[in-house]
Amino acid sequence: MTIILMCIYAVALFGLAAYTWLHRYQNFLIIKKPAPGMTRFLKIFAYLFTLVGILAIIGGVLFPMWMNLVILVFGAFLATVFVFISLTQMKL
Repeated sequence: MTIILMCIYAVALFGLAAYTWLHRYQNFLIIKKPAPGMTRFLKIFAYLFTLVGILAIIGGVLFPMWMNLVILVFGAFLATVFVFISLTQMKL
């Protein structure tokens, strides 16, 4: 059951990573006027999130269980940061 949940999470994480990668040069969050620091942060964030997504897919086959858990926890942290940034920067 754990392996199935990890595979589902890895696919979802990779999908979100692919989305951020495709929109890394666009304003994929509805930001009012992004500062240069925020733009730089989002670019680095897109690279990091894509890397974690790829590692989550590869890790299911090649890495031991403890390494998969580290990757998944790091991916969950990045997803939380993504949600917080999008909530604080959206036009309401």
